[in-house]
Amino acid sequence: MKPFPEDIACRDVVEHVSDYLEDALDPELREALELHLAFCDPCDRYVEQVRTGIRLTGRLGETSLPAGLEAKLLEALREGRER
Repeated sequence: MKPFPEDIACRDVVEHVSDYLEDALDPELREALELHLAFCDPCDRYVEQVRTGIRLTGRLGETSLPAGLEAKLLEALREGRER
């Protein structure tokens, strides 16, 4: 039985977007997700934004952070984990 666009909710697209872009979904789920994307412009735009972000991030080179910024960022991350 073929999936229908309503078989997948928008929250499911968000949940599976990484696996979708990495081609790691089982064929049935992939087909249902792609059908949803064909009918849901906001989800289609979201997937394209994630795809673009991945592509652009891959082009970034390693850069040095201004003095002290790396330590501040690490401290903020540690504090966030402790909460």
